[in-house]
Amino acid sequence: MEKRELTDQDNQDQVTKLDHTLSDEHLFMIKQPPMPGIEPKLPGGYWYAKPSEDLVFQWKQALVELDFIKTMEEAESQWKRMTDVDEKFLLEHLYLIVDENKELACAAGIWFYPGVEKGMRLHWVFTTPRHQKRGLARVIVQKASYEFGKEFKKQPLFLSTQASSWPAIVLYEQEGFMPFLFDKASRQAWTKAKKQVFEKRGAKI
Repeated sequence: MEKRELTDQDNQDQVTKLDHTLSDEHLFMIKQPPMPGIEPKLPGGYWYAKPSEDLVFQWKQALVELDFIKTMEEAESQWKRMTDVDEKFLLEHLYLIVDENKELACAAGIWFYPGVEKGMRLHWVFTTPRHQKRGLARVIVQKASYEFGKEFKKQPLFLSTQASSWPAIVLYEQEGFMPFLFDKASRQAWTKAKKQVFEKRGAKI
């Protein structure tokens, strides 16, 4: 099979569509400082928004609609687990993009990364179906990285993904993330994912 590099359109089309024919095994990535020094500009018709009760509800709905989580009950439980840990931190580090009707279009958060002492990770990155193919996923990753860099100037930013999110991996790499190969298992997981994505999708990650 011919090797194919993903285009920006691929990333915009598929970054929040999970490919369940591929492995869900965790793949860890890391972005070293410095982070972007300029806040990214939004496309016309979109604005950044702070979490509100309605937007948090839309956030939970989106996780289910995108098949990140199976049911609203699970989404509610996920939110409660995070608020029980640190609700103030969660609300201050959840970055949202809305349209002119205050409909949630895109989201990403910064959350604690248990694998590293005092580590932080990029968490729950998605674009809702109606707002995909507009480059918002790239903007929200840049926005989260920018805000993280202002607050945690000398810290790396981590994330956890999987082969089933293979177009997102390319986007993350374009935004400065690299595979985090911290032990034998992590190296094996990346080797397996690269082989699987190439063989099944003809794409290089």
